[in-house]
Amino acid sequence: MLGHKTFLISVALCLNVSIISAQSNSIEVWIRSFIPDVTHAGSASHTILNNPNGSGSLVQVVPKDIPRIGKIISAITPSSCFDPDTDRICFLTDNRGFSSDPGSTARTDTKFTITFNTNGTATVSPGSGRTTTGITKRLNCATGAILAQMAGKIDRDVIGTPAVAGDLVQVIGQITATDQLVPCAPTLLTPSADCSFDIKWNRSTTELNVDFTFGTFPAFEIYARQPGNSWVPVFQQLPLGEAWQLAGDATGFNFATIRKTAAVKVPGLSGKWQSPAPELRFILEIVGNKVNWIERNSLGATLTKEVPILDLGNGNFRIERANDNEVLSFLGFQQNLRNEILARGPKPSFITFRKDAATINGEWNGLIVTKDNQAHLKELIQPGIRPPKIFIFSQIQ
Repeated sequence: MLGHKTFLISVALCLNVSIISAQSNSIEVWIRSFIPDVTHAGSASHTILNNPNGSGSLVQVVPKDIPRIGKIISAITPSSCFDPDTDRICFLTDNRGFSSDPGSTARTDTKFTITFNTNGTATVSPGSGRTTTGITKRLNCATGAILAQMAGKIDRDVIGTPAVAGDLVQVIGQITATDQLVPCAPTLLTPSADCSFDIKWNRSTTELNVDFTFGTFPAFEIYARQPGNSWVPVFQQLPLGEAWQLAGDATGFNFATIRKTAAVKVPGLSGKWQSPAPELRFILEIVGNKVNWIERNSLGATLTKEVPILDLGNGNFRIERANDNEVLSFLGFQQNLRNEILARGPKPSFITFRKDAATINGEWNGLIVTKDNQAHLKELIQPGIRPPKIFIFSQIQ
């Protein structure tokens, strides 16, 4: 089930974005609306309930409860529009609280990047298709069984041309998506998630100011990050009203809203990070979404590989380095042993890491090779099988 029809209410959010070293030319923004679980129902505790089948939660809409027009809607609506033997309509929730996990669902999910160009302009990417909708699932209110399911319809996904003045860029946009599974619409009205935003970002001071317009239901959350960094919560709001208020909003009968201000710092990963002495085995030069992975062997020689950063969600990242012939030679294996290792299909070694205050906490998962008395391959243990080795990276530039 999706959010609400448009009405004017401005929420000003002030985000201070600070980079650790080099200046960033990009900022990523993530705006989501979702229907929470029972624990995070907020003011919707009377309509967000446990699912009768014991799996998650559901949200129920009772049209007759809508002030002023609810009884009229119920009176003119055929009984076939409601659940059998009830006057309710139920939908599955996103069954969660606030989350930047990419695997979590949402009613609307909008993500884009604002980037300064070298010619004094700025771009928003992607140019289209920034918004997706979750799968709406209508349920039998009594049993929790799924009656129908369908993705919401994206009616509007618009961001205007960025306006640039020196190091300041401004973008204005609007997102609208409509629930496709409200039975007998438009008799019961069609709830929609509709939000608009005015974002100003100064890359010199790294301040991001957001004016965000939204309604009382469902829940909303905004995150921001510098490329390659973890998502930082900017704004999080549980429902401020009941689900039936969506229909009230759709008719122009506006309900309560709230204005809040948020100020946070969004740290960056960009820079050069080194594992501890005495080995000084790894140096990670992070630039945007890529890493120059510098590795030192037992003889002091170094090998550099440029690899992408893989976002694992919730502030965790992963980089991989292939165990090919070049790497095995660098690690000191003789050619005959390299051939035997390669014949076994070695998987890439990898480091998973996350930013923590002034350090990067890394877990190294390398290839383990055991030789027999004749210097042939005895055992090969793939990366990730054994417990990782912990490295705390400190910034050196």
